[in-house]
Amino acid sequence: MQEQSDGELKFIFVYQDHLNKFVNLRALTSKCAEEVADRLLEVFLNYGASCVLQSDNGREFCNVYFSCDLDYELFMGNHATAKVKGLLNIENMIFSWMSDNASKKWSACLRSTQFMKNGSLHAGIKMSPYETVFGSRPRVGLEISSLPDVVLKSLRTEEELQEAVKSADCVNTSEQSVPRTA
Repeated sequence: MQEQSDGELKFIFVYQDHLNKFVNLRALTSKCAEEVADRLLEVFLNYGASCVLQSDNGREFCNVYFSCDLDYELFMGNHATAKVKGLLNIENMIFSWMSDNASKKWSACLRSTQFMKNGSLHAGIKMSPYETVFGSRPRVGLEISSLPDVVLKSLRTEEELQEAVKSADCVNTSEQSVPRTA
C-alpha cells in the first residue's frame, strides 16, 4: 500500500495459518523486522505460536529478538499462486471498501476485511476459518437469534428487543409444557 499510504501507515501485515486458514491483518508503518516481529508476536500471543514460520521475505526476521522464548523454525518460501490470489482477494476487498466509503483510509477497514475473510467458506477446509478457530459460525447482530425476521426488522429500541425476547421465551416455554398429540 506504499502508493496509497494512510498517514504513516504504508504496509499491511498478512499472517495466515496454513492449517485453519485464519487470517490476521495489521497496518504497518514500515516493513522493518522489528515492527513485523512485534505484529507476529501479537498474533502468536493471541492465537498461539506456530512451530513453523514460512516467510517469503527472506531471513531478515530470523534474528529479530522476540520478547519471549518461542521455539520455531523459519522456512523461506516463494509466492505460490494460491498465496498471490489470496493477497489479491484481500487487496480487492480493501479497495472495494475504500470505493464504497469514498475513503483513502484503508487501515479503517482492516478489521472488517479480516472478519469477512475469516467468516467466508474456504473451499480447501470446507468451512470458514472462523469456525475452525472458534468452533462456531461468526455471529453478526441478531441474525442468530430465534426471533422471526418480521419481528427483528420491526425492532427500533433495546426495550423493544427485551420485550420481544420475553415474549419469545413465554411462547417457547408454553410450547414445551403443552403435551402434543398426533
